[in-house]
Amino acid sequence: MGMFDQLNNFFSVGNTISQSSNTQPDDVLKTKSALAQTGDYKVPDFGITDIPDMGMIDGLKKFQQKNGLKVDGVMKPGGPTEAKIGETMANQGVTNTDLLATAKPKPKVSKIDPLTGLPEVKMPKLKKPTAKMWEQVAQQQKPKTNPWFISSKIKPVENEAHSANTRTMDGLLQYSKNGSLPALYADSLKNGDEKAVHEYANFMQQLSDRKGERVDGFHQEVVSRLPENVKQVFAQLEMDVGGNETSMGANTEPHLTKRVEDVDQQSENSQGGHVEVKKKGPLEGEITPCSKNASMMEAARHGRDDAEHQIRLIKRNRKRDEKALERAEGDFHMAVAELGLSLATDALTGAWNAILTALVSAGAQALGINKVKQAYTKYGEIRYRLKNYDNNLAPHERDFKMYKNRLADLYRERKELGC
Repeated sequence: MGMFDQLNNFFSVGNTISQSSNTQPDDVLKTKSALAQTGDYKVPDFGITDIPDMGMIDGLKKFQQKNGLKVDGVMKPGGPTEAKIGETMANQGVTNTDLLATAKPKPKVSKIDPLTGLPEVKMPKLKKPTAKMWEQVAQQQKPKTNPWFISSKIKPVENEAHSANTRTMDGLLQYSKNGSLPALYADSLKNGDEKAVHEYANFMQQLSDRKGERVDGFHQEVVSRLPENVKQVFAQLEMDVGGNETSMGANTEPHLTKRVEDVDQQSENSQGGHVEVKKKGPLEGEITPCSKNASMMEAARHGRDDAEHQIRLIKRNRKRDEKALERAEGDFHMAVAELGLSLATDALTGAWNAILTALVSAGAQALGINKVKQAYTKYGEIRYRLKNYDNNLAPHERDFKMYKNRLADLYRERKELGC
């Protein structure tokens, strides 16, 4: 038997087995089967699965304790626990293939239908339709109603507001989640006036034109954050679209109608004989255009700062992994050098089977090969993470840009308001 065949029969795991490791299914199956052979793992009634469990970790600890090893429930590729299990399996004449064959259930052979000569197929049992199912069908067959934001009571917005909504939309449509944007519009509607409804309607009109399938979900997220009196505004607009047109202020809450200045005191000027009206300033806690603007700016700052924090975190981790990749490459070539061999510089980017064949052909021993494989696996994991950093970074960079633009719009608005 050649060295390559001996390696195939040698007990080994591709990744570390531990309570916190990301284990491979075949490694779990082999480990559980081997521990069952040594009497350290009790096989459940439903059989051996490829899902890590505490029974496997406890079994590893029992095996380690029996064999004078460090009792930590951890088995590393090329480590002492793996070597001892391999030695035990070799003494019992059990191979990797045997362990997997024992663990993986054999596929059931289907019965052959004598009339057709084909495997029998069991027909699924059909459920009797329930009242709820019929109701769902009826709902699906109802004609779709027109959206509230096309009501004739919705007024056009100023060019600047339309452009601001367009910039916000550009940021939103670059990713699939709505993020904090529904909360921003909900705050605007809660704290604003009739103008806020028209600006939100303009945003929804643009969303309907550019990504209609996201309209309902976005609006539901906004409405879920609104008090009941503001929800009634949209309910009334939906009725208007349905053919029951009323004025915007007729049956809606006064919360969103134009604010009227309060009269603090009306007194007759005895000298001039005219009525003097003294205007009252905003009450403490009253919502004003400036306080509404400040609230929205605070929410936008929070979104921007959170996105910036995530960007910094991802960049820091990427820098750490870039250094770790260099160390892993050095560990790989050092492990190869310890075998008295050398491989091409680009060997790490190739397939493991090609490296294994080269090592076996050069007469490398199993323990040394396992050490090389461990270094190769670690390098591959880090390299995979580095490839994904750009994908992880992109949505946070889009969020940052969107909130930054939103803040710029709010700063301009604040200046125009004279806050």
